[in-house]
This record gives sequence, structure tokens and C-alpha cells, in this order.
Amino acid sequence: MPLKIKATAEGTFDPDGDKLTYTWDFGDGEKTETNTSYVEHTFNEAGTYAVSLSVSDEHGATSRSPQISVYAGNSRPQVKIEVAGNSSFYFPNTPVKYEVTGKDNEEGELKDTDLQSRGYIKAEYLESSDKAALHTATSGGMETSLPGKAIMESLDCVACHKINETSIGPSYKEMAKHYKDNVDAINFLPQTILKGGSGNWGDMTMAAHPDLPLSDAKEIVTWILSLAKEDAKEQSMPMSGSFVPSEKFQLQPQGDIVLSASYADKGYNQMPSLTTVENLILRNPSLKFEDAETSPEVSNITMGGKQIKLINTDNSWIKFSQISLKDVNSIQVNYGMGEITNAGWKLEIRLGNPDGELIGEEILGIGKEAREPSEAVVMIKKDIEEKKLLDVYFVFSRKDMEEQGGIWIIELLLKAE
Repeated sequence: MPLKIKATAEGTFDPDGDKLTYTWDFGDGEKTETNTSYVEHTFNEAGTYAVSLSVSDEHGATSRSPQISVYAGNSRPQVKIEVAGNSSFYFPNTPVKYEVTGKDNEEGELKDTDLQSRGYIKAEYLESSDKAALHTATSGGMETSLPGKAIMESLDCVACHKINETSIGPSYKEMAKHYKDNVDAINFLPQTILKGGSGNWGDMTMAAHPDLPLSDAKEIVTWILSLAKEDAKEQSMPMSGSFVPSEKFQLQPQGDIVLSASYADKGYNQMPSLTTVENLILRNPSLKFEDAETSPEVSNITMGGKQIKLINTDNSWIKFSQISLKDVNSIQVNYGMGEITNAGWKLEIRLGNPDGELIGEEILGIGKEAREPSEAVVMIKKDIEEKKLLDVYFVFSRKDMEEQGGIWIIELLLKAE
């Protein structure tokens, strides 16, 4: 505390084009009137606040929004996924050693028992980088504790209902199973919580909760209905452990591994639980040319749906920004020659800039047939133990300026085995 919020009614309009007045009710006894659809407000005390908005035109016509709940007094926990080795790439036969850590302003540093009981981690293999990026953008929907559970635990529901066992009333799992195929359940069950009732599960009368915001009742119902799917959920991996990518997944040429971890805190000051989701992408060790920068002389061609870099000019370079080379001992270069060469092309791998620290070099193309795929392995001379991210340059130059013909760079593959 305090908690500062920003509220917006963007998209609100008057069909007649009248000027609008916005009256914001923050549920803490304060109301603010504005002529714009944006406002800021600070809550100074912990609590649950029902925030709503009334919009009026200059003729007195008024429209009111539904209430939304703002929970002040519980901050969102922090979760971090760390890997012991390379933090940018995985290698097929090298174990990925991971650990989930976390802290919460109200709970402090999270213990292993807290993380295991209220946390979740999984590893997925997605067959393209686009899918991996989409996953991290939408993974807020992964299996986590929902706020409705914490809201329910703050009410008198626990006196009559348990999750797995029948008590005075039915268990929550019984309810979930009963209503799982009823698409309208999310609409009428919140009203049952607010108004109470009897007859649906025997003669026992359910107490009403008229002061509970409708949004909170919907959160409770959302959590209850989620229990119907609980048995189908994939179990969490341990909060620390390891796996070998080639043993855990059926690897594809361009796939990435996504580690997703979440933690739902215990709530605080009768506030509902908050959940944080964190993702870590370990990329395929084949460097993706789509992610690279190049010097102006480098051109792109596409063959078989794959991008290839075509180099015809000395001191041309390909740059990969902020990647880890920890544990990398060599880089396999798949390439082709435009013409037969007696002297070849020199490849230098440098850090920081095209003239930076030299960590590997190799002569490519001597005696190779033109337009035929070739392969070379560049050994990394420096043992890169540090985990910091680096700008890595691949710099190309002819050994004999009299020779003609360029070089096609088909693939750059990191090796750690």
C-alpha cells in the first residue's frame, strides 16, 4: 500500500456526438468526475473495492458500467526460472538443469514447500519459434490457482462445502461434474451464490451473500467449474530438476523448448490470491537468420522455404545479438560456394563488434565443388563460462582478392557435445 490504479473507458461514445461526462465511483467513498475517458486513483487502505463508472451526455442521458473488483493490499508474487547452463539455447543430449525460485512481498522468500504446493512448472516442445513466441504471449491461461478459490475461502462457504468430500452440502468437485456440460452455468450459478436457495442438492438451504460483488461470485464459479478438468491436467514437474531434450521430446529441426512456471500466493488481508506466470524459451541451437542483422552487402535468398545468406564482399558480417555461448565448444557451418576457389573464404567469429575479440576462425571452400553443400566445424578457442549475453559476429573475407564468386551460408549450428 498505497495502490495506484489507472482506469480507462476507451471506446465509450455517444451516437449523437454529444460531449460526455465520466463519473468514477471507486468504492472507497470517493467519486471523481472527468471530461476524459481516463483517470488515476490511489487506494490507501487494504480492501476489496467495487469500482464502477457512470457516463452522462449533455442532455442528462446516463449509462452505467458493471462493477469490477479491485483488490488492494496484496502484491503479485515474483517467479524466476534459472538454468545452470546456456540460457539461450538447448542442446539435444545435454541435460537442462533448471530451478524455480520466487519471492512475495507479503510472504518473503518462497520456500521449496510453498513453490511445490502452490506453484507449477512444465516444459513444452513447440515445433517453430513463432509458436514459442505465441505461447509466451498467451500462457496466462496455464494451470494455476484461480482467485475464486481464495475468495471462497474468505467466506462462510467452508462451513458447508469441501473440495473432495460431501459435507453439509455437496463437494465442489461434485458441483463441477454436475454442471461441466451446462454452458449457462457461469451465468446462473453466481446468482445462486448471491441470492441463496434450496432444493438443488436436497433440503438444505444455502445462505445468501447479497454484499458480495457479482464479479467475485463469477470468480468463485469459474474456480468451481475448473475442478471438472483437474484430473486431466498435466502434473507439475519438480521445482528444480533436469531433463535431456532428446529423451523428453521428439526434436524437430526448428523447434524450441518453453519452460513455463507459475505461483499463486496465499492472499493477504483477506485479499484473493494473485498468480504470476513466467516463461523461459530455450531456442534450437541452429541460429535463425531471421533474428540476425547483417552488413549492407549481405543479401538474402530463399531455397526450399529456408533463408540463406549470400556473401560476395570482403568483411561482410552476420550478427546475432545478445545470445549466450556458454558451454559452446564449436560451431558447424553448412555452406555452398558460388565458384570453385583455390584460396577460399576466411570466417572469423568475433565478440562485440566486427573487429572485436577473436574466438574462432576457419578457411572455407578450398577445393569444394561449386553450388554443392559443404560443411566445416569452427572450434571455439575461448572457454566461455560466463552466462552474460553477447553480440556475436561472423565475419567473412576472401583469401585471394583476384578470385570471383561468393559464398552461401546455409546454417550456423552451435555445438556443445
